[in-house]
Amino acid sequence: MKKKYIIYTVVIIAVILGAYFLFFRGNDSNSYEFAVAERGDIRQEVGVTGKVKPSSKVDLAFESGGKIASVFVDVGDKVYVGQQLAALNNSQYQAQYAQAQAQLEVEKTRLKDLEEGTRSEEILIQQVRVQNAEQSLSDAKNSLVDKIKDSYTKSDDAIRNQTDQLFINPRSTNPQLIFNTSSGLEIDIESKRMAIESTLTSWSTSLLNDQNIFSNLSNYANIAKQNLSEINYYLDKVALAVNGMSANSNFSQTTIDGYKSDVNIARTSVNTAIANISASDEKLRTAESTLSLARQELVLKEAGATEGQIAEQKSKVKSAEANVNNYSALIGKTIIYSPIKGIVTKREVEVGEIIQPNALAFSVISEAQFEIETNVPEADVAKIKTNDTAEVTLDAYEDDTIFMAKIVSIEPAETIIDGVSTYKTILQFVEKDDRIKSGMTANIDILTGVRENVISIPARAIHSNGRKYAEVLVGEEIVEREIETGLRSTSGSIEIISGLEEGDKVITSK
Repeated sequence: MKKKYIIYTVVIIAVILGAYFLFFRGNDSNSYEFAVAERGDIRQEVGVTGKVKPSSKVDLAFESGGKIASVFVDVGDKVYVGQQLAALNNSQYQAQYAQAQAQLEVEKTRLKDLEEGTRSEEILIQQVRVQNAEQSLSDAKNSLVDKIKDSYTKSDDAIRNQTDQLFINPRSTNPQLIFNTSSGLEIDIESKRMAIESTLTSWSTSLLNDQNIFSNLSNYANIAKQNLSEINYYLDKVALAVNGMSANSNFSQTTIDGYKSDVNIARTSVNTAIANISASDEKLRTAESTLSLARQELVLKEAGATEGQIAEQKSKVKSAEANVNNYSALIGKTIIYSPIKGIVTKREVEVGEIIQPNALAFSVISEAQFEIETNVPEADVAKIKTNDTAEVTLDAYEDDTIFMAKIVSIEPAETIIDGVSTYKTILQFVEKDDRIKSGMTANIDILTGVRENVISIPARAIHSNGRKYAEVLVGEEIVEREIETGLRSTSGSIEIISGLEEGDKVITSK
């Protein structure tokens, strides 16, 4: 019996030791924590506190200088958040922005084609597109040639049929008006008529050879525009003289009215020719751009791609996006938007005026009753900008009572608080609310960035030794993956641009 108890005791001890080694020692290799790379939305916020105070005016200025192109409001007008108040002439930036957007679309299309590869059916379709674009270009060229010739015909009729009745020897080197007008105007008209005769003659000669026109279409279009401009200026002078005529023994009112009608017909005809040339010229440029794009896309579809080419194309897309953003920012600096809902109390700009950067243009007083003043630490001030949205809670109410606000100003000079550089920031409540009282403590969460449907992991899972990487659990092994990161959220997670896939297990601690 005693021997039996000894055997039972030995067995129990052996079981306990085995369980210990199995449970505790066997888990040594897995004594770490991990997180799963998940796809979702992340938000970056800057949290600060401030005080509610009575609302004050907002002074607004252009970030860049230039000529005022449009003014949309006046003193006393009510404005809403984001409403345009005035704009500088930004046609150059607009053109560059449109070009940058077009280039971005080209680069995106190239990347998509490289990543997806090309089927023979797609190549055939693209070949048809190229053929159609070539036909459109040919049609546009023919149309422009027709408009150039038509512009000469209209000009010839306007000068030699409609207005030459006002001259003696109109086509000679000494044309003379048949009526009297101011000496300066008369000399100007007669000299212009003599010059236009030479213009019409050389213009007619240049249009005799269609092959020459097609081979240098842009130059011929420019010549047509210049000639039309010269003739239009001349007709303006003639109209001025005719409109100054009075009935007398030499010219009855009926005759004068006939002259006026003929001159008006001539001017209308020339203006029509100018519009037609411009429209056809624009159509030609569009057709050339369309054909160029179609041919580029065909080359991409026929070529195929390597991984290196795809990586290079991704870089081009990012560069094109940066270019678009750059011109968008430049355009934004030429427009003043109201950051608040309120009333315009001062307007210091007029259309056509040249204004310097940061010169006062408008003052707006908010219709909202109160605003918030806070001090943003140096570490966070670079993350915020005017017009950023913020969610505000007030200590006087429950945390689920949220008031919306927008940043209306950030002081450029620092304010030292407890030895820390901070920057005074003013937020404007978006809507009036009788619950808001002066002096209330405000808890502010400023939304500074949002990324939707992105992969993210805890920031503590990222390591750096000259490069950023994460340790990924693959089966029973830990593998280092080099990564590219993006936005870091307030909750501690960080966006992963490349290097990880959704569902990857990343080590957060060992």
